[in-house]
Amino acid sequence: MKQVNVQVAIIGGGTAGLAAYRAAKQKTDSVLLIPMELNK
Repeated sequence: MKQVNVQVAIIGGGTAGLAAYRAAKQKTDSVLLIPMELNK
């Protein structure tokens, strides 16, 4: 398992997750977006 240190981690790449990512990137470059895959 790889360990990554970031200031902001956002789980979910939906509408709210992408909005949170954009807002966080305005404050810091240390942002990680973790997309969630739902079982279909």
